Amino acid sequence: MFLVLGYAIREQKVPSRVFEIEFVPHRTVITGEKGQQREEKIIGNLLIHWGIISFLFVVINEAIDQVVVLIQILVVVAGLDGLRAILKIRLTAE
Repeated sequence: MFLVLGYAIREQKVPSRVFEIEFVPHRTVITGEKGQQREEKIIGNLLIHWGIISFLFVVINEAIDQVVVLIQILVVVAGLDGLRAILKIRLTAE
């Protein structure tokens, strides 16, 4: 709710003194201090923006997870390679 109110005030769509915010499907009715009302489609716009941001966050998070898994696999392979080299040195030394 504060996000919607801050967005509306920043876009100068409502006065800074708001008495009531009524959420109706697909629109928002904002009542100012002198009783004037404005009907805005702020919720839809915010949901679209937050949907895009959350989608990008999920994509970036998944990409980071894939990179972490790849690094873990490389570390395990390098560790096994090193272990094999150590065992080979021990076997040839004996």
